[in-house]
Amino acid sequence: MDAVPRYQDIQTQALSLHLHENPQWLALIHQTRGVLSITDPAFILSGTSFSASHELLKTVEALFSGPDADAMRCRFPARYRWLTQHLGLEEQPMPTCLALTEYLQKVPADTVQLVFASENLAQPSSMMGHVFLKLSGKNLSGERREHAVTFYTDANSINLPKIILQNLTSGMPGFFGMLPYVEALHQYYSVENRKVWEYEVLGDRADNELLRLHLFELRSVDIHYFFHRYNCATLVDELITIHTKVPPSIPSLWTTPKDVVKRLSTMGRAGVADVIVPAESMLRTLEERFSGKQLTTLRKDTTQNLLIDTTLFDSDEAYVLAWEFLHAENDYSFAKGHKDKQAWRVRKEELARIQPHKDYQLEVPQTGSPVAAIGDSQVSVGLIHRDGSHYFGASYLPASHDVLDDVDAALAGSELKLFYTKLLGDVVTGQVFLDQFVMYSSQIRPLWSRSFGGISRGFRMAYEPQRSSTLEYQHHWNVLASVGLTLGLGRAARLMFDLEGGIGVQAHGAYVIATPKAGLLIDATRNIKTLISAQTSVNPFGQQGRASKVDVLQRLAIDRQQGIEFGVGVASGSATAETATSAYVNWKYIF
Repeated sequence: MDAVPRYQDIQTQALSLHLHENPQWLALIHQTRGVLSITDPAFILSGTSFSASHELLKTVEALFSGPDADAMRCRFPARYRWLTQHLGLEEQPMPTCLALTEYLQKVPADTVQLVFASENLAQPSSMMGHVFLKLSGKNLSGERREHAVTFYTDANSINLPKIILQNLTSGMPGFFGMLPYVEALHQYYSVENRKVWEYEVLGDRADNELLRLHLFELRSVDIHYFFHRYNCATLVDELITIHTKVPPSIPSLWTTPKDVVKRLSTMGRAGVADVIVPAESMLRTLEERFSGKQLTTLRKDTTQNLLIDTTLFDSDEAYVLAWEFLHAENDYSFAKGHKDKQAWRVRKEELARIQPHKDYQLEVPQTGSPVAAIGDSQVSVGLIHRDGSHYFGASYLPASHDVLDDVDAALAGSELKLFYTKLLGDVVTGQVFLDQFVMYSSQIRPLWSRSFGGISRGFRMAYEPQRSSTLEYQHHWNVLASVGLTLGLGRAARLMFDLEGGIGVQAHGAYVIATPKAGLLIDATRNIKTLISAQTSVNPFGQQGRASKVDVLQRLAIDRQQGIEFGVGVASGSATAETATSAYVNWKYIF
């Protein structure tokens, strides 16, 4: 066997080949666009004098010299594999690495999949969806194993202002975990009622193996989670680069889970998606197709017997819908722990005996595909008329959407705004000022269901204008929460009721805010969406009185990325007999 070259010679060769500029190397050390994402000294060997080239030199020194070289090869098997391949070196037999050997025996990676779990607005860390990897294959014993590799933070707290500020400054503790895939799927699919898309990451076994070795390198590494800068999407995006050898092609201020899926698809490295629809979503979809009497009968069937009344479900379509409902109800009860596995299996066998043999096929909506979704950022410019004055307006929303945007039907009426900024410029004086800054706003609007209920809820932190009881515009900071109901009026309209309250702050002090709201969202066609809303602010700015307004807003889509929005509003105040009007027209671009 040839002798291993001196590590100084290997360093010289590595630099001459510009390996420190290779996209895979940058992904292996988690440097993206010049920024180092992981700074843990246990992972970054060059410490405070970091650079991609210096880290390369320190890695070569650690792997190819000194008494600790064997231990470092056990610690960084992916870096060692990658360097030997790119430098044309013969890979030396690995020393006894108990942890690595156990890992490779338990975690096969014959197949690597990119998994997207749909949005969960109820959790701040998953408001834009979640993306992670799935490794699957047969272990050394010939048993099939599937593992989820996921990066997340614990943001389940009622103290949302603290979570937001911590995410922007010091970051939150990040957890890089590997667990059985069935456990991850149960959490997203059964507990949180989220659709799941699985895409095979196309490549060869060498790509899979390098990625598997690198995931071992990330164990026990201290990683900070920043919602806007380093989250599940940015980490997985780096892992995808290791597998595909292709760096992110378009600089992005905010990488979202959908962006990662879209990038893989654009590269042609995403296989056909397998979509897993939660039982609760299936039940919500199906119950809209039944009359009250039919639904009552089906509810009895789930607890008494499984004979479908063919006089009540007297067509092929009705019978299939009824059978699908009973099937989904069985899965839902098992997922929620209302029945054990044995009872679930017995009911499944009983259902198989009465399975319809009809030509009619149930079509389940496959909305929400991350590949087909619109962008997560937007800008708009327009003209605003307000109380006799005219303004130019410009706004920027880094993430993610407002109530009029074209989103998944399950999110209709919802809103998620992070760091929305709106500037106005007076047409006459030229004065430019900040009119609105929304640090965080989310509005979750599940449709009220006869079977599942559904409470709308929201939270908002913003600096924005509000009318007083004399109809004067004043700006203030506010922190607001809301609860309400959203009712479906057919498939094209939603009726929304909310009670919003919280704290407002101006220079003279803080005050309580209370605002009942009502709205009608009409989405009759894909290209036109209308919102009619009314609200009354009680004792605005802590002063006696009321300020009410009615707004009519409409979005006209040009295409999926562009649209024109129109709005008119009329306001009234308890301290004046006059009314005030406003209107605007905006061009919006989504990217």
